Amino acid sequence: MILMQPRVARHALPMPHGWSRMVTDTMKTVKLTLEYDGTGFHGFQKQPDGAVRTVIATLKYATSSQTEFHAWSLTTFTNMLAYDWLRIVIYLDHMCLRVATLVNFSFVGMDMLDEKIARLFGHSIRTRVIPQGLRRFVTWAPLLIPFYLPRGEEWLIAWNTAEQISRQHPAVLFSPGVIAGTFIAIAGCTGAVMLLRARKRHSILSQPVGEPAHYEIGNGLYTLHLASDGRSFSRVYSTVRHGSELDLTRRPYDELQRKGKFLYFQDADTPEQIWSLMREPCGKTGQEYAVRKLDRLSLEIRNAWKGIVAHAVVTVHPHLPLELWTLVLRNKSTEQKSFRAVSYREFALTSADAYLRHPEYHNLHIGTWFIPCVNALIASNRLLKQESRNPEHRRMSGEVAFHAVAETPGNTVLLTGYEDDRRFFIGRGTIRTPEGLMRKPRSLSDDGLLYTFAPAASLYTHVTLKPGEETTLVYADGYAATIDEALQMLRTHLRLPFASKQAVEVSLRKKRALHGFSEAEKDNGNAILSPYYTFSPDGTELHTSVATPRPWAHVIANEQGYGTVVNNHGEIFSFMGNSQQNGLTPFSLNDEPVEIPGQVVYVFNPG
Repeated sequence: MILMQPRVARHALPMPHGWSRMVTDTMKTVKLTLEYDGTGFHGFQKQPDGAVRTVIATLKYATSSQTEFHAWSLTTFTNMLAYDWLRIVIYLDHMCLRVATLVNFSFVGMDMLDEKIARLFGHSIRTRVIPQGLRRFVTWAPLLIPFYLPRGEEWLIAWNTAEQISRQHPAVLFSPGVIAGTFIAIAGCTGAVMLLRARKRHSILSQPVGEPAHYEIGNGLYTLHLASDGRSFSRVYSTVRHGSELDLTRRPYDELQRKGKFLYFQDADTPEQIWSLMREPCGKTGQEYAVRKLDRLSLEIRNAWKGIVAHAVVTVHPHLPLELWTLVLRNKSTEQKSFRAVSYREFALTSADAYLRHPEYHNLHIGTWFIPCVNALIASNRLLKQESRNPEHRRMSGEVAFHAVAETPGNTVLLTGYEDDRRFFIGRGTIRTPEGLMRKPRSLSDDGLLYTFAPAASLYTHVTLKPGEETTLVYADGYAATIDEALQMLRTHLRLPFASKQAVEVSLRKKRALHGFSEAEKDNGNAILSPYYTFSPDGTELHTSVATPRPWAHVIANEQGYGTVVNNHGEIFSFMGNSQQNGLTPFSLNDEPVEIPGQVVYVFNPG
């Protein structure tokens, strides 16, 4: 075997002004000599070894002398040459446990470590902060563990001994029956373990107690995260800006925060009776309440309340960024039931870090179209740009998120209205009891584009069921690279009636007005002329109430940089220095209303 061995001559250090000359002279004295040992490999080489053998060799080295360890290494290598089965085991040890496990674990482990370090720097999502060179070194470091190869006389001993062992033992170590039985036993144990895991995963959850279970279904491109209490969000990998991950709906970043894809049911005769498909947001569940994961692409939800049984199957399409909620409603009572089914979710359509850091700024750039011919609300984000290194070529990417519903033939389910303004839907109530359920929603004829500065999606459907009758609603959530792709997806999977391209273009060109600024309200004048504030008689004080278009905030700060922000809804935020980086209490001033205040004083009567 030919080996290249560098030899470098030693020189005395020259004066500082001769550094360049010293480097040149040193490089000239580097010599490569060729040697051939005549027998084979040269001692310990950097050849890959298996994970199990590495552990065994380490233990053997720690518990034996140098001579004993050397003899054990030679014996192991000889047996590897002699026995086919041992070579196969070592190969599997190397490929499966070393390459597939250690290397992949180093990938995952470095990702987890990188995310934790990123959080220390203030990043709230998966962000890379470790230099790429260091990441690559740590990732491939498991392949650098050396493997023993004998040389010289030891190589001849190993080779000759292996040939003698091969001649003395039969070619087949185990009989076919033993091999077949082993495989059957392994397959049986594997099947039993998978069956137990499947039963545990599919076990029905009754009324959740304590921390809810969390489920995840997806196709690798589109993913839905759903907790057993109903909190949820969807995310997708952009098909326009490759590698970019988008949250389509806002995620709950606090266990107490009610964010998700909610579905309300409201009795037509007694509107104050409200319940929801899942425990959140209304907190009402029947004895049949259950959530379970069917497979990697689907979930099942069951609930019942006041004679209405709701059974929903949530499915992510195997190949498309599309999520379908197929809801079957059945009337178990002896009376006709008439009620409203109202969906609700909040659009994000950007990375989680972007809208969590600057929620108000992010909300300014999301516009929503209502297109009545496809029963859909479609959202776009002006901040999403095309991939281009030249800033002049960066245009709006055209990516959209959508929420739609399919009506049922026979008039058992009819779309009666919609809402895309979070502030109007929740009002001065809470997500558990929103004022929007007590108000008249936007008319289906009010189509077009609107920037609400609080983007949401809510579709109002009216359901009528006779005793024992059932009906089906199908909701669709998803993502598309363009509006045309979204419309085609909805037509195909919701089986909507044909809508002309002209009707769609009319809705896309129209503009809508905010609540309080429509033509009808302008004619009335009450909505926009009512005062939001008043001054004291001497003009030194400003008085406001909660009836302002947006929360009215006031900042108090001293010379040392300590400050507090108070708004007219009662929310308080304290900070020191940089308010974004050094917030002392949670910042919730952008939420309207604030359900989880950062600072609060409770006043109660103990008597």
